[in-house]
Amino acid sequence: MIIGLTSLFVAGWFIIPQIVGIVLGHMGVAKESPQGKPFSITGLITNYLALVIYGGLYAFFIFGLAIMANDSGSYSSGYSSMLPGL
Repeated sequence: MIIGLTSLFVAGWFIIPQIVGIVLGHMGVAKESPQGKPFSITGLITNYLALVIYGGLYAFFIFGLAIMANDSGSYSSGYSSMLPGL
């Protein structure tokens, strides 16, 4: 659970804490006594949530960079044809 909360609020951009937390959460669900299962399930939920959030942010960022890199040449040629004398 601690790794899940840490990856949500502090170190989520590394992606490695989410993977470690997911593995440890599944190990905890398999081995824990009935008193410890809610903590393991909470850790799994927070780690999966952090993985989806930061994975989506990375995908959005990479997609945005790809669009900007693809369209960078069209803007310069479009503006130069609009300005007379250049």
